[in-house]
Amino acid sequence: MKNLNEPLKFLHAIAGLLSVLLLCPDAWAATEVRVLDLRDGAASNTIYIRHAGTVTPVKLAKMNLSDSLRIAEPDGKISVADLPEQLRDGRPPSEACQVALDTEWRRVVLIVFPGSTGGGLFRIHAINASPEVFPKGGVHLANLTNFRVIGRLGSRTIQMEPASMGLVQPPNEQVGDYPVMIDCVAKGSQERRPLLRGTWRREPDARQLVFIVPAPGRTVPRVFSIPDFDPAGVPPISNSKQTTDP
Repeated sequence: MKNLNEPLKFLHAIAGLLSVLLLCPDAWAATEVRVLDLRDGAASNTIYIRHAGTVTPVKLAKMNLSDSLRIAEPDGKISVADLPEQLRDGRPPSEACQVALDTEWRRVVLIVFPGSTGGGLFRIHAINASPEVFPKGGVHLANLTNFRVIGRLGSRTIQMEPASMGLVQPPNEQVGDYPVMIDCVAKGSQERRPLLRGTWRREPDARQLVFIVPAPGRTVPRVFSIPDFDPAGVPPISNSKQTTDP
């Protein structure tokens, strides 16, 4: 005879799960935050994030994304600092950066850039990395130079002004290789110089953060990329190469 207790146990388990979710709305509204620190020689490998009165340390990874920090539905603004005392209640975050987050963002990448005034200050930029906005296979481009950047990523056309950022939807529809042909144009010039030639690979579990940065002494900027993949995924492998100086 079939055991009637098994379906009842299953229903009780489902009811228990629903009660936890209903009593803890953060389970629905949690936002995943990861940090990428691009500063050379940062004083610490830990950064601190303050949200809703709580200061949380985040362990940084050199030239890579930090582990995920899950916070309750953002109230519109978070503060970031190198030291926890810079985020104490009642003290203005003079050495911290603040950034506003949209309450609809479910996944956020915070990029920490060197400050322009020195003294250990920095600036941050928040990327809406929600799956519906920045899907797996997508590429986020940050042009941090005075060059215009033009070219193609797979089937996508790239046109970027100096000091700009943009999101490129997956450059090809299928998982696999796609061609990369990107040029740069110096300020006041019309000459296109090859910047990047090669083949990148779209992996099913990865997004790419691509940075175009100044390269003193060179005629073209430098390009580097950092994969953003889920913990269970595998970082994408790229065999692209940057064109050397002519």
